[in-house]
Amino acid sequence: MRLTDYQVAEYILGRCTARGAPLSNLYLQTALVAVQDWCKQGGEPQLIWLQKESVKGCFFRFPGVYYKYCGFGANPIHISVFPTSLQLTPRQKAALDYIADKAAEMAYSGQFPYRWQEIPLSPILPG
Repeated sequence: MRLTDYQVAEYILGRCTARGAPLSNLYLQTALVAVQDWCKQGGEPQLIWLQKESVKGCFFRFPGVYYKYCGFGANPIHISVFPTSLQLTPRQKAALDYIADKAAEMAYSGQFPYRWQEIPLSPILPG
């Protein structure tokens, strides 16, 4: 099953909200780029299907997701529903959970994502 960037964003936001560490739009974008990079490097190109308006090189590489949540401004995005209907393999779920947790760590330590490669993927890439 291919997921849209909206579904992946909702999963990440749901996990972070449930753990008491909701993300702002900036950190959500960082997490989505990390998921995209993991898919390419980890042999999971079928996991995420990017919406047509996604633009490489734009600071917000997922503008559709950005605009969906832009009403929150720079504040954390709280969503009340955790998506449980996604059909993820254990490996995919572990990777999404890891990326969501790392994005939350960055947000709450005050580490501003100057580069998209701020989330280290080596722990979840094949060895």
